[in-house]
Amino acid sequence: MESGLESMLNDERSEIIKRCILRLPEQEAVIITLYYFEEQSVKEIAQVMKIGEDNVKVKLFRSRKLLFTFLENYINQEKLGEQWKSGLEKNC
Repeated sequence: MESGLESMLNDERSEIIKRCILRLPEQEAVIITLYYFEEQSVKEIAQVMKIGEDNVKVKLFRSRKLLFTFLENYINQEKLGEQWKSGLEKNC
């Protein structure tokens, strides 16, 4: 069973991921959403998007790489913010 803190952290992670997905090009954001949140297969996504299955796979791969970059940047900004706060506390 999840504690309140774990639930809050999971909600925060989900919100961050959703914001990063919104930064993707529209078609890629739709494909990622269909695949991971709607749990549709590559074949189903290809039919809905009217593109080939190989194209869906390529877009998933590229979108994952881009999402990783967005998330990595977010994490690095968080770390810098924590370092800044830590430095501020030491100096005050």
